[in-house]
Amino acid sequence: MFTLMMGQFHIISNVSRGVGILSRLKHILPTRVLKSLYQTLILPHFTYCCTIWSAVNKTLFHKLEVLQKRAIRHIVRADYNEHTSRLFLNLKLLKLSDVIAVNLISFVYRALNHQLPSSFDNFFRTNNEIHSHFTRQSYNIHCPPCHSATVLKNPSNTAIDLWNSLPHHIRDCKSLKQLRNSLNKNFFDKY
Repeated sequence: MFTLMMGQFHIISNVSRGVGILSRLKHILPTRVLKSLYQTLILPHFTYCCTIWSAVNKTLFHKLEVLQKRAIRHIVRADYNEHTSRLFLNLKLLKLSDVIAVNLISFVYRALNHQLPSSFDNFFRTNNEIHSHFTRQSYNIHCPPCHSATVLKNPSNTAIDLWNSLPHHIRDCKSLKQLRNSLNKNFFDKY
């Protein structure tokens, strides 16, 4: 647990550095280049192992969200208190929580389609594999019962909840790229 928190502090430090660079360059470079810098300096820190560290500490997660919004405002040269949903949509960039959701859902998709190492083959099981009778949720992933709030925040439980909440047309995508594109469109429609 301590190591994950130290990792989050390291991520916050690196993201802060990237936001500072964007802040200094926002009056010099065009928006297109600033967006490219964001995708190079900041976004990789959000995507690498985000499925693990996102569940560790909500305070640190909130700090990363604030830094991301600050970076987006620098890219488009917006005021410090301007709402960012429209800015994310205009730049076609996902919010941090949505980046994590896309990565978790992609992990489930790859596990269900045997695109991960064999140790993940039985990581997720559908309800029809658990129960012999048909229900409306037979094709949802089975979520094992848990009685602890800590276990509920576990990335695998979060991934199961996200997958089960998806519309069927997204779950039935034929490729990972198609799934990610559908998820991006789904999230952008909510902005």
